[in-house]
Amino acid sequence: MIQEDKLKTMTQLALYEKKQGKQDLSVYNYQKEDYIRFQRLKTMIAATAAFLIIGGFLAAWNIEVILSHFDTYDYQKIGLAVLVAYIVFLIFYTRITSNASRERYNAVRPRVRRYHRNLNKMAAFYADEDKARKEFEKGEWRDGK
Repeated sequence: MIQEDKLKTMTQLALYEKKQGKQDLSVYNYQKEDYIRFQRLKTMIAATAAFLIIGGFLAAWNIEVILSHFDTYDYQKIGLAVLVAYIVFLIFYTRITSNASRERYNAVRPRVRRYHRNLNKMAAFYADEDKARKEFEKGEWRDGK
């Protein structure tokens, strides 16, 4: 006999797993602070690469000007300006990532908790079925009476 509650729970589990379950569970596998740190680390690496690429393109674009005034530049001031720009760039994107990661983790938490409640419901359904099956197997009909 089909139990309506069991079917409804199974459907909810399947829909969640198909749509957003994989992403949510991959986020929720981490502790909150570990997830945020990991996202920050990825952002720092990507932001550093982006800063270097943008700097390389700007230098290549202005190579003629750079080479024509090569001996007149104050490289200490230029290096300091580039370093400050890099730090500001890095802090800006790291902050955005921290806030976005915190919001994403907080949004995932209730969905994963609901998913775990449904899994526990399913485990209870299966435990009840196993108990009923074992009780049925212990019945007198097996002895031929």
